[in-house]
Amino acid sequence: MNREWPENVRELIATLRKSTRESAAELVSVAYSTIPLSEVAVALGFDDEPSLVAYADAGVNPNPAVLTEDFYASYLIVILLAKNLNDARFLWKRIPSDIKQQSTLLANVWSIGKALWKRDFAAAYGEMNREWPESVRELIATLRKSTRESAAELVSVAYSTIPLSEVAVALGFDDETSLVAYCESLGWSVSLSTKLVHPKPLARSVAELSSLQQLESISDYVLHLEQQTTIKL
Repeated sequence: MNREWPENVRELIATLRKSTRESAAELVSVAYSTIPLSEVAVALGFDDEPSLVAYADAGVNPNPAVLTEDFYASYLIVILLAKNLNDARFLWKRIPSDIKQQSTLLANVWSIGKALWKRDFAAAYGEMNREWPESVRELIATLRKSTRESAAELVSVAYSTIPLSEVAVALGFDDETSLVAYCESLGWSVSLSTKLVHPKPLARSVAELSSLQQLESISDYVLHLEQQTTIKL
């Protein structure tokens, strides 16, 4: 996660780094009474001892409930970002019932997953546009942007002409001005007199494809963290 990332996923990776470090710190706090500093550095992702010591001195939450609603919510969003909808369904089934029943946050995130599974973009954007807690706000913003870009790619290859109203639903825009500006930024022509859009195929950059593959790798890592945490507890 410390590599140089494309700008479109930089904030997401920073959020994931912080979340992963906090989850690893909680895991260490409940699994060990004593542990070599070098192993803690590896677990928490620190390259220099002063930064690690400063982090430790700041205090680690000794809460043994490592797999919290925030952990699962963030994990679920990461899987949705990686377009692994089937994996998202399996994760939802694995989450303990007591956490699911008590967590409005998880229910709201899963509502997005269900909508995306059904390709109900209007419902997905509606859920993403609600007020979200700070712990997942940046992840949701990134998911909204990613969903819009993926929908635009689908529209670009599926249609040569499409009503503006249908594009608004697919891309999650409520106002025409913003929608037209976005379409034109993609090189699409828009006729306001006929209310039709003429999409052009979009080429996904190598950087975007690489970012998606790296997100999948992060998703696999978080799965490993979940499994190891469950074993330890």
